[in-house]
Amino acid sequence: AFTAMITAETSVGKIVTIDPPNEYEKSSDGMPRLRMIYNMDPSIPFNSTVFLKGDEVSYNFPILETEQGHISGTEFLDVEPGKYEVYLPFSLDEHYEKSIGEFSVRLGGVYNFLVHRALNSSSSKDVTLNLYKITSENSVHMLWLVPQYFVITVSEVMFSITGLEFSFTQAPASMKSVLQAAWLLTVAFGNLIVVVIAEAKFFSRQALEFFLFAALMFVDMIIFAILASRYKYIGDQEEDCTAGIDITPTKPGRDNEGFADDETKF
Repeated sequence: AFTAMITAETSVGKIVTIDPPNEYEKSSDGMPRLRMIYNMDPSIPFNSTVFLKGDEVSYNFPILETEQGHISGTEFLDVEPGKYEVYLPFSLDEHYEKSIGEFSVRLGGVYNFLVHRALNSSSSKDVTLNLYKITSENSVHMLWLVPQYFVITVSEVMFSITGLEFSFTQAPASMKSVLQAAWLLTVAFGNLIVVVIAEAKFFSRQALEFFLFAALMFVDMIIFAILASRYKYIGDQEEDCTAGIDITPTKPGRDNEGFADDETKF
């Protein structure tokens, strides 16, 4: 979506389209996205920068020469959340010591901040600063992830551990390791399905991907329920690994049968 600025020049109204266009998507890493839209006094040199000073980090937004002169916008930049003070330049490398204002940005938000010169003033320092929210910041606290991970962990224990136990106890003695490996192979194929769906980006929203995974798990539950209702379990088979092997203890050396009745003990 394009942004238009309504301003005036020599008492005549003027509508200017700002490039580049607005972006509504949140940052992939959740950081605030910010860009500057400006209508500067002609005395401010091109290729100078508007300086944003935060508590721990600082950023520079360039003033570039365009067809509209000193009216344009910058690219979006991912910044750290927090409060920033804005300083105007008076040369290519130097800024005024007094800020023109301040604003705050939060995680997940997309913002435009506008630096606009006063139309009825001849001073380059006489400007206004406004912040416009394009996309709302994150409103759900990250602690809500804790119960979700708890449910995932419980379901993983109940499903994976019982599945391994089932494959071990119900498999023939010669195939216990093979069936356990086959069970773990299903986990590998499940991860492959997740990678394919996530990287192919079939859906524009990640929430739709999660609904698809939930639907696949529901279908899987139905299939397992049908198989379990028809399955005939075999009894517990406690195998004796020593069956068929003579385990009579042997003694080193040979016995002399002539002394079999001798009660002498050594």
